[in-house]
Order: sequence, then structure tokens, then C-alpha cells
Amino acid sequence: MKSIVQKIFLYSKAHKVISAVVIVAVVAGGYYLLVPGGTQETTYGIATVATSTLVTSVSGTGQVSGQNQIDILPQASGQVVAVDVASGQRVSAGQTIAVLDQQSARLALIQAQASLQTAQANYDKLMAGTTPQSLAVDQLSVTSAQDALANAYQNLLMQMQSSYTQIDGIVRNQLDPLFSNGQSANPTLTFQTSDTQAGIDATWTRVAVGADVDAWQTLLGTLSATSSPAQFDAAVAQSQTYLSATRDLSNHLMDALTSAITMPGFTASTIANDKSTVDSARTSINQIISSLVSSYQSARNAELSLQQAEASLAVQVAPPQQEDIESAQAQLTSAKAQLQSAQNALDNTVVTAPFAGQIAALDVQVGDQASSGTAVATLVSQKKIAEISLNEVDVVNVQMGEKAMLTFDAVDGLSIAGTVAEVDTVGTATQGVVNYTVKIAFDTQDARVKSGMSVTANIITKVDQNVLTVPNGAIKTQGGQSYVLVLDKNAITPASSSSAMYLSATAPRRQTVTVGDANDTDTEITAGLAAGDLVVTQTVTSQVTTASTQSNASRAGAFGGGAAGGMFRALGR
Repeated sequence: MKSIVQKIFLYSKAHKVISAVVIVAVVAGGYYLLVPGGTQETTYGIATVATSTLVTSVSGTGQVSGQNQIDILPQASGQVVAVDVASGQRVSAGQTIAVLDQQSARLALIQAQASLQTAQANYDKLMAGTTPQSLAVDQLSVTSAQDALANAYQNLLMQMQSSYTQIDGIVRNQLDPLFSNGQSANPTLTFQTSDTQAGIDATWTRVAVGADVDAWQTLLGTLSATSSPAQFDAAVAQSQTYLSATRDLSNHLMDALTSAITMPGFTASTIANDKSTVDSARTSINQIISSLVSSYQSARNAELSLQQAEASLAVQVAPPQQEDIESAQAQLTSAKAQLQSAQNALDNTVVTAPFAGQIAALDVQVGDQASSGTAVATLVSQKKIAEISLNEVDVVNVQMGEKAMLTFDAVDGLSIAGTVAEVDTVGTATQGVVNYTVKIAFDTQDARVKSGMSVTANIITKVDQNVLTVPNGAIKTQGGQSYVLVLDKNAITPASSSSAMYLSATAPRRQTVTVGDANDTDTEITAGLAAGDLVVTQTVTSQVTTASTQSNASRAGAFGGGAAGGMFRALGR
């Protein structure tokens, strides 16, 4: 029997027009079957950023030990400066056994305290904003810079006016005597020169200088001390052009005099005197140019000083930038951590009994060097001890004296508090994995707990109080940077009365965060969020059908009855 595909192929070959209709009907039917009508809807699981206590712990498993003695190992290294017990003496939990040299640890603690005070002061200063005194100083700087700029423009205007007056005098009194009609449209030299070109250049330049001096006078008439910086820039540039033209006139006259021809009434002595006069005029012109440039530079410097003062004032009145706040918060968090580390280092110089018992052996005396791998004393007790195994990643976070909660497979519902009494300094490698044995002394005894029983210990390694936390599911990482998605409180509505999911009228925004400690459920946020913010913990996108009745009717029209239905029946024969 031929397959349905073969039947369709043969039928379409014999009925080409009808087969085109069949193809359209099949494609349309496949579309309706594969792409149902409707839209996508996104709902969010949310959590509120809250201030809480974050408890960090590590866990391990082991057995209850019948051994009731432990070696007391110091958590620091140094010289023993005091031994407060004797061999055979009974001690209570927390009693001092020995004290190591504390000088370096105390100094480190003082430095950490100072660093924290500095970080806290910087953070408080940033958040408080500008003080009235600092603001007044910056406002005074702006006012002073404005006055200095006004004075600089006034001096510049006076310098340009003085330059004009001096140049007009130099041209009329020192250079024009070398022309028979210097102020006319066709000036001629009063002497003859063999340097014809120099003579032509001198006469033409004298005509140009005459026009320049008149234009310069008109330009200065348009300026005042309150003119804009752009007007002063243009005026200075034009004044320098006029001055350069006058200097060119003196140079051309000097060239002409150098080649002057002596004659009756125009002797070598006369030529020498005229050259001295022109040279003096040229020197004066250069000095005028230098003075104008200096005054202009002073005005530009005053303008720059005002811009800097205004920028400083703008920084003072502007609110702190988010990145500056995050940086200050990070520095404050780091300083707190360094202080806690320094305090722990100082505490570790005091070796104490982890639980009550009797000193079976005392292994150090004053003056000895102690280290974390050397026992200070041996303590025996009637308390049971749990020996658990921790990997090399977890054991670095565990210290003697930390509290633990013990549970037992054999005794349902029983939990006993304990205290870390000993941490191995040398691990055991098994198939490439290094494990360390940790001994935990029971704080209370229970007759149901027997030696050899399996035990699970959760050791509390750190307790952070009053910190911002979010569920671990809210934290995302990209490119080594952590971020969360934040929703607008005013944009969310419950997806339904029976659902914990929410709809949002706006898309969540991405917020970079700085994370701190974390446990199995929550993560500390040290920067980037505030209490009360809403973060996304789950995103669900689903298909919502909106026109199923119309889609079904369309399918019925495409495949039910009529010519199309007849065609499929024909293919079935």
C-alpha cells in the first residue's frame, strides 16, 4: 500500500492547480497547529532587600569519639610571655592557659581602628555633602576670580589703548619725518636709496599703516571693560596685526636707509641718525607687542581661574555620585573587615581552654616559642567529642572556640551545641583530596549519644549583624561583576490571587552590586542596593492564549468540508 506522501505526490502531479491549493491549506494548517494564537506574558518572583543577621557556616560529618582528651593548639605564633596554669590543675571553659607576645597584634589593631575611623569619616563626609564653611570658601573663590577677570580685562583694554597711542606717536614723530608726505595717499621718501624694492615696500607699507591706525582707533571705540571674551580675543588678534604692520614699516625703512645714497643735505651722519631713530622705533614696537601679549595672557589665565573656581563650586553643591558612594562603602566595608581580622589576631594570642577539664600535660613555659603546630597543653575531660572531616576549602574558615550545632542520625530530633576544640594543622590526602580533622566538644551531655555514632556538625564561622541581604537566587554574574534585577515598587501587581508571582508595567533594570559574605540561602550586599528595594529572584515567561475560538474556526474553514475536504477524501481512496 502506498504511503500518504506518495499518494499526495501522485495526485498533485495529475492535478497541478488543485495541488497548489492543497499546499496552501497544509501550510496554513501547520501554522495554526504549531503557532497557537496569543501573546507572551512575563511574571516575576520578587524579594525585598532587608537588613538582617547573616549567619555563615560550614558543615561536615564524622563520628562521636570516645577519646576525651585534646591538644590545645594556639591560633597564633610568638613568644610565650605568660603561663597561667599548672599541670594537673582543673580549668573551666574559656580560662586562660597561656599568653603570647601581643605587641605586634596590638599595633595592627590600632592601625586597623585608625583606618576604620578614616573610612567612616570619608563616607560620612561624602553623604553629608558640603559644609556651609567649605561652600562659603568656594563661593568666595568664585567671587574673587570674577573680580580678577574683570580687572584683567580692564588692564587689557588699557594696554590696547596705550599701544595705539604709542604706535600713533611712533609713526608720526619717528617714522613720518622720512617721508615728504607720510599721511597722504602717495607718500614718498625724503632720500634716495639704491635698494629700489625696499623703497617701494616702505611707501606702500606706510599707506597700509595709515589705514590700520585709523581702523585701530575705531575698533577700540567699540570695546569696554564689560565686552565679552570673544570680543576681546578678536580685538587683540586685530591689534597684533596692526602692530606687525608697523614693525614691517620700520624694517623696510631700515633696509632703505642701509642702502641710502648720500648727497648734499643728506650726509652719512644724517643717515646714521635716521637709522638710529628707526631702530629705536622698532625696539619700542617690539616692547609694545610684548606688553600686549602679556596682558592678554593674564586675561586668559584669569578666565581659566574663574572656570576652575566655578567647577569646584559646582562639585561642592552637586550630590555625591553613585560610583563615589559605592567606592566609599567598599572602603568602609574593607576597613571593618581589617579591624575584625586584627581583633581576631589579638584574641588568638591568648590561648584558652575550649571546655572544662584537667590539664594533663603542660608543654610550654615562659620564653618558649609557640606556633599553631605545637601543643601548649593537653586537656582531658569527661565530655564527649565529635571528630568531623572538613576539606581544605572549608577548614580555613574554622577557628577554635567557634560554636557548632551537632545532629545525629541515630537520635531523631536531637541537637546539641558544641565548641570547636581542636583543628588539625596537617591534613590527610585521599585520592587527591586533602581533609582535616576538627574536634568539637559537646556543651551538654546526652546519654543517648554513644561512641561511634554518626554526627553532622554545622560550624558557625561568622555572624554579620544589621547587613543588607538578598536571596542567592537574585545574584547574577557576568564578566566577573555581580548584579541584580530591580523592579519599580509602583509598577508591580500580583499575577493572580493564588500566585506568588508578579506582573510589572516596566522592565526590571540591571543594578551592579558588591557582594560580601554568603550562606546557603542569602548573600550580603555591601554596595549598590538599599533596604526596601525589590529584586527579581525568578523570571517566568509563558504563552497566553487570547483567541482560541477564532483559531478553531479558522482551522474548520481550512480543512472541514468543501473542495479541500473532497480533495483529501480523493487522496484517501
